[in-house]
Amino acid sequence: GNPLQPDTGYSWKVRIKDNKGKISPWSDEAFFSTGLMTEDDWKASWISSADTLYSPVFFKEFELEEKPAGARIFVNAQGYYELYVNGWKIGKDVISPAVSDFRFENYYITYDITDHLDAGKNTIGLWTGRGWYSPGLPGVIHHSPVIRCQAHIDTDKEKIIIVSDTSWHTAGSNITQIGAWRWNRMGGEMIDGRISMENSSISALKNPVKAIALTAPAAKTKAQACPVNIISDTIEAVKISAVDRDVWLVDFGKNFTGWMEMKIKDQSAGDTIRFFYSDFCNKVPVKKPDNTWDFGNAYIDQHNGYICSGTGIDIFIPKFNYQAFRYVVIEGLDQEPGKEDFKGYMIESDLERSGSFTSSDKDLNAINELNTFTFRCLDAGGYYVDCPHRERLGYGDGQVAVETGIYNFNVENFYKKWTGNWHNAQKADGEIPNTAPSPYGAGGGPGWGGTGVVLPWKIFRYYGDTAFLGSSFQAMKKYAGFLESKMKDGLLTHYGDPVWGFIGDWVAPRRGMDSGNPVGEEEKGLFNNCYLLYLYDILSRSAKAIGETSDSNRFIEKGEKLRRAINERYFDPVKGIYANGEQSYLTFPLLMDVPDEDNMELVLSNLVSEIEVSDEGHLNTGMLGTYFMLQYLTDVGRPDLVYLMMKQKTYPGWGYMIEQGANTCWEQWNGYWSNIHSCFTSGGGWFYYGVAGIGQKENSTAFKHLLLKPQLTDKIERQETWFDSPYGKVVLEWENKANGELTIHVDIPANSCADLVLPAGPDHSINESGRPLDENTYVQILSQKADNTVLLLKSGKYEFQSVIRYPLSVI
Repeated sequence: GNPLQPDTGYSWKVRIKDNKGKISPWSDEAFFSTGLMTEDDWKASWISSADTLYSPVFFKEFELEEKPAGARIFVNAQGYYELYVNGWKIGKDVISPAVSDFRFENYYITYDITDHLDAGKNTIGLWTGRGWYSPGLPGVIHHSPVIRCQAHIDTDKEKIIIVSDTSWHTAGSNITQIGAWRWNRMGGEMIDGRISMENSSISALKNPVKAIALTAPAAKTKAQACPVNIISDTIEAVKISAVDRDVWLVDFGKNFTGWMEMKIKDQSAGDTIRFFYSDFCNKVPVKKPDNTWDFGNAYIDQHNGYICSGTGIDIFIPKFNYQAFRYVVIEGLDQEPGKEDFKGYMIESDLERSGSFTSSDKDLNAINELNTFTFRCLDAGGYYVDCPHRERLGYGDGQVAVETGIYNFNVENFYKKWTGNWHNAQKADGEIPNTAPSPYGAGGGPGWGGTGVVLPWKIFRYYGDTAFLGSSFQAMKKYAGFLESKMKDGLLTHYGDPVWGFIGDWVAPRRGMDSGNPVGEEEKGLFNNCYLLYLYDILSRSAKAIGETSDSNRFIEKGEKLRRAINERYFDPVKGIYANGEQSYLTFPLLMDVPDEDNMELVLSNLVSEIEVSDEGHLNTGMLGTYFMLQYLTDVGRPDLVYLMMKQKTYPGWGYMIEQGANTCWEQWNGYWSNIHSCFTSGGGWFYYGVAGIGQKENSTAFKHLLLKPQLTDKIERQETWFDSPYGKVVLEWENKANGELTIHVDIPANSCADLVLPAGPDHSINESGRPLDENTYVQILSQKADNTVLLLKSGKYEFQSVIRYPLSVI
């Protein structure tokens, strides 16, 4: 069609012709509009406050002769904002825009404000907060938030454009900053209830002055492609207890990320109420000399305050910061509060749900929810953070949650935006830092910066976006080149910080930050070289997918050379182990086909023994090791071992977390420090590709050719899973009765197909919708072995019945 034009609305309809030539009716009209597509489309100036302010307000009054037929406003900010038109907050988003590195990018969001404008006097206002636009961080060039906005207003006579410039006014609001927005000082806000901001009457603020114009930032302006942050769940307080005189502890019953609202009653004007938040509490909190509170774990600084108005009722709620918590210590109240005085508001990315897993096993359901809810606590801001309180950084940890995210939510644009952050931060020598967006240095190694290679491949694999993979490929190759510059004698060697630059499999049991027993250099070397081999595999597959055959072959050759070097350097042929023989250091070489063919079964046997005997059925893996172990054991048909480790209610494991009352995953298996953390959120994907068995064939993308391998067990009576693939909804449900009767229901979406692996051989009767397979023209038998039958299914709905004998897998 014709090239798209900026700020233009478009509509379209579709109809479908099926494989028999039948044409459907036209669909209803669908619509989209374009934004400001180039810098030349922006007529607005960047403006800010001349004063050093955390949360200034900016506003513009103007007249309209008539109510407009349509109006849109484009808001571009470095720092956070809320948009108001004639006193009404516009949009459901909070803490906007998404987080970026201000050296490279900032984002704008478009709002329809037609219904909020009237003939006569109108006011557009922006209430801003500093957020990551914190002085001293990269790309921050001013001491207050920096904004520009541009409203396009359509009347019967003309298009009116309202732009930010020095005719706008600004004033301070009632919010000041607590903390420095740095490591463990993410802080909070002090809100002065004596300054009225009721109904956001921002044009009535005292002592407004003219805004100042600023030179345009160097960062490139883009439309925000990832979803906005929203308030989703409301969480009620479950318990209030006295701590000391005028000090109370509020318990919300579960960890979450977001805001606490409190109704404060009958305090005198000027009284200051202080709030201290924690995701952990195993004792009566104790105040320390530095005015912080000891909740029984390492302290994480989360602190808000409120200065009372003296009007009888005050409502406290933050605006441009958030906390991650279950417990809140409140100082300074004159009377005991009631549970009804509190509400918690969950803040997360507005991600569409794309899947659901449930089963008759309540422990599995709880562990699945543990992983999925933790993902929700970590996704605000268009990137996946390590923790939402202490650091709030997009560490490479996030790669372990890719399948948890993809099977549960539509995260394509979320991950594309985050991939851009990784590639923006890439240095001239190819190095990608350990966090992105990357405001300052942080620890990690190849398994952190490697996220910039992993994410484009996963987006292609699960969503089929070849163009995105192609545009990312040079950055992916360049990172491999950086790692190769750190190789010696054919192996990747320790580089970067002596302690934090090459950490390998992070926080395995008994090797955590509090253990005094860190991972050894031998184990780090093995693990990080296996990770480089993992990247070579991704690069060879990526190159093949985008038609770069020579690159594909080159990375295959590099991988084979590295595989031989790893085997020669780290394999003990007498013991049949790699490095110290712990789970991670057997699993990762096995996953990457490092052992010689003659030793493969020996190493696997040692891994099984390590799990079942040495570790007594418990996992002994860290952040990345757990992720790769789940994948490997499923691939080789040993989900029984995953099930065994996952369900353990003694330390360590997800079952242990549940048994200790957790509703979010911990940073370490023993719960030390952060109790809302990314490290072990890999479990949520396993329920889909492991238990339900919803995967895809080796050369498939976007789930066009599904591979369905349900992992049946007589310990699970039923299981229901659905997943919205790019081709449509995939459903896989089963019910098996004590007598071995099995029913499997499968839905395959249009324009896709599936290989279904049933745990029934030729001596079992298998029916589909009551008919034997040889009478069913929609089902093709691909192969049969003693213990399984593989069927090719076209799109459609299927109901299989059989009688099977257990154990088929020893789950």
